[in-house]
Amino acid sequence: MDPLASGGAEGDDAANPWRDEIVRTIFGDVGLIRKDFSCAIERKILLHGRMYITDRFICFYSNLFGFEKKIKIPYSHITCVTKENTAIVIPNAIAIITSKREYIFRSFWDRDECFTLLRECHDASRGVVAPHSSHVENSSSPDPRGRRASSVPGSPVLGKQGSTDSAASSGGASS
Repeated sequence: MDPLASGGAEGDDAANPWRDEIVRTIFGDVGLIRKDFSCAIERKILLHGRMYITDRFICFYSNLFGFEKKIKIPYSHITCVTKENTAIVIPNAIAIITSKREYIFRSFWDRDECFTLLRECHDASRGVVAPHSSHVENSSSPDPRGRRASSVPGSPVLGKQGSTDSAASSGGASS
């Protein structure tokens, strides 16, 4: 069992001091932890872990058979967030694109809830006040990879000049 699991329902909204303390031990000061989601990052194999959405970073932690993976992505480095499908038809993935790399997170139970929260946190970090709506609009323009997908409204699609991706990862070679 993952020691970082929130203990209750997935991404339990109630503050969980135990979870918050462990996340801060792993990632340092990440700000307010808004919610966490069970998911897997796509590498050579899918590495299952948890995504922690904070008001300043997207953090992911996986420890599978001693292979530890830590990723910490500041919102300022994100150029695009898109909804993706697994095996063409299963709507359970999110792509997070920075100027240096693309992160594909799969196997979400509730991709839409995670995507909405990511959009809210990303907009807040940029000082954008987005209108509240109960649906996610589909983008008719292709994303940087040449596919049509839903993207964060108002997010630049092209990489930012001079920005760097400080996503921290440890354990093994990155793919």
